[in-house]
Amino acid sequence: MAERLDMNSLSKFDGSNYNQWRFQMNCALRAKGLYEIVHGTELKPENNDETQKAWIKNDATAMFILTSALDYAQITLIENCESSHQIIDKLDSIYLQRPESSKMIAHERFHQYRMKDSDSVAQHIENVENLAKKLKDIGETVSDAAIMTKIISTLPQKFLNFRQAWLSVSEDRQTLRNLTSRLVDEEANLSLVEQMETAFTVSSGKNQSTKSKRSTKQREPSSSG
Repeated sequence: MAERLDMNSLSKFDGSNYNQWRFQMNCALRAKGLYEIVHGTELKPENNDETQKAWIKNDATAMFILTSALDYAQITLIENCESSHQIIDKLDSIYLQRPESSKMIAHERFHQYRMKDSDSVAQHIENVENLAKKLKDIGETVSDAAIMTKIISTLPQKFLNFRQAWLSVSEDRQTLRNLTSRLVDEEANLSLVEQMETAFTVSSGKNQSTKSKRSTKQREPSSSG
C-alpha cells in the first residue's frame, strides 16, 4: 500500500521552472502508483465494474495531487480538464519546451550572455561553461575554443591587456584550465592594483588637506594685545 503523501512538501507551480516541477510531480505520482494513469499509458477500463471504479478513484486522486501543487493562476488554465491526463497534457502544451525552441533559447542565452560587474572571474567562467553544457545536452557541438572565446570576449574593459596577451599564448597552451588559472591570477593582480591606487588616493587627499591647513594657518595674522 502506498504511503500517505504530504501535500505540503510539494512546491506549487507558479508558471516558472516547469521542468523541475514536472519532475517533482512524476516522483510523487510514481510513489502513489498513479504515474501511468496521468501519462495515459493506463487507460480507463471499458467494463463498468470494480476495476473501472478503482481507476476513476485513482484518477481523481491524481487530479487532486496535481491541482494541489498549482497556484490559482495555473488552475484557471486547466479548469475544463476532466482527467489527470488532460491536466498534464494541457500544462505540457503550454510550458514544456519542444526540442526546436529549446535549441533556440539555449543558443540565445549563450550568445547574449555577458559577465556581470558583481561576478568574479570564477563565477563568469562557470556561467559560460554551464551555458555551453546546456547546448551540449541538446546535441549541439560547442568546442573548447568557442567557450574560451566567449569567456574572453565578455570580460570587462579592465581585462583588455589580458585579452591581448592571451593571443600571444601558443595554441597548445590555450586550454580552459590554463585560461582559468591565468584569469584568476589576473583578477587578483588587478584587485591589488586597485587597492593600492585607492590607498594612494586617500593618502594624497589627506596630505593635501594637511598642507592646506598649514598654509591657511601660516597666512593668519597674529593677534596682538
